Amino acid sequence: MYGYSYGDKSYTNGVVGEETLTMTSSDGGSVNFPNITFGCGHENVGGFDSHGAGIIGLGGGPLSLVSQLGPSVGKKFAYCLVPYAQNTTSSRMDFGDNAVVSGDGTVITPLISKKGRETFFYGTLEKISVGENSVSVPSPEKGNIIIDSGTTLTILPTSAHKSLVSVLKSAINLQPVRDPSKYFDLCYEFGKDLKIPDLTFGFDGGELVLGSMNTFLQVNENLTCLSFVGTDSLAIIGNIAQQNFKIGYDLSDMKVAFQPTDCTHQ
Repeated sequence: MYGYSYGDKSYTNGVVGEETLTMTSSDGGSVNFPNITFGCGHENVGGFDSHGAGIIGLGGGPLSLVSQLGPSVGKKFAYCLVPYAQNTTSSRMDFGDNAVVSGDGTVITPLISKKGRETFFYGTLEKISVGENSVSVPSPEKGNIIIDSGTTLTILPTSAHKSLVSVLKSAINLQPVRDPSKYFDLCYEFGKDLKIPDLTFGFDGGELVLGSMNTFLQVNENLTCLSFVGTDSLAIIGNIAQQNFKIGYDLSDMKVAFQPTDCTHQ
């Protein structure tokens, strides 16, 4: 038996099994990975729905799919997440040599592993810039933010989040409107006049430019909101911020690479 819970209070209970995993190879054939351990959930509560068959673990823990595949794929994997509004094309994952991300526009930053938290991949975010203005991100040590494909929103330290909201208000020449749910801190009426500036994430190693798709979320037909929230605990770069980037993890060299990509054509 197993039990597993997530940060959003979702959980799954069931039994552990073992099976041969088969994936399509880049040469058009297939490749088998025997003795892959997985969980078969009998009680799945929270953020699970009928559209998903399950969750693939991509973290650094010993039971994640990436860790189990390990040396057979060179400890390399990549994904390219299609935009939320795109519902006709699937996102793509690659393992091994096809997961190497390089070329024009690629930003590479070191990954930091922390003892006792090996499941998380940490990067070091030094600042966020909006035009000429920048917001420093508190960084008592290397590895101050988690890069996570399984979290939706981007979660920043409270002080940095408040400063960023203030800078964005000054940069966007429109009157903000209140979020009826009181969840988001900065919202605007959705329409043609809304011009959202790019945000530049200054990582240890390079600067990553995020467009409006990566920073604002249309929450209903009339409202779009900054898809960032503040926290006094773990800071996380969520999957909205990762849309339309091919993101490659190299766990041998402990680095992650971001390349702007139209993920609908991967």
